[in-house]
Amino acid sequence: MFARAGFEGASVVEIAAEVGISRAGLLHHFESKEDLLMAVLDHREESDRQVFVASGSRKEGGIGVLRGMVRLAQRNEERPGLVRLYVALSAEATAHDHPAHQYFVQHYARILDGTEWALDSARASGALKTDIDARRFARDLVAVQDGLQLQWLLRPQDTRLAAPLEAFIQSALTRDLWSPVMTEAAS
Repeated sequence: MFARAGFEGASVVEIAAEVGISRAGLLHHFESKEDLLMAVLDHREESDRQVFVASGSRKEGGIGVLRGMVRLAQRNEERPGLVRLYVALSAEATAHDHPAHQYFVQHYARILDGTEWALDSARASGALKTDIDARRFARDLVAVQDGLQLQWLLRPQDTRLAAPLEAFIQSALTRDLWSPVMTEAAS
């Protein structure tokens, strides 16, 4: 419902009916529509985090994070409803009085910081081109992701998420994103 109607357009009654419970039943589990929204956003974030962990973000450092971004885009191509939710809510949340405003401000700060860290880690391992400014490329990479998501929702027959994102990331690297990461024990 949030994806289809936005936060303001989705009513608690409609949400409850969609999942087959009463308004009171829904409010038994969530104190308010705002709490439900935050639970949805937290669930999406935890689900996304699992993709990054599976991509090696903890053991392969920056390259694992960059791979995770591509794998998340691949998974998102199978979840248009969640992509629509994210795009709609992030746009709505630009209003300072929106209940998810602080969430998205912090979310984007974490993404930018994490992406910059990934790029700096890739540089330390020799995988990032020396002329790439990590902070600027991180901002550009997040902008590419968001722009691709919007374009894909509007024209899915003409746009993909993962392939252009992978190409953009690859343009900053000195080696193939998918080649094995050399560990100190292996070198």
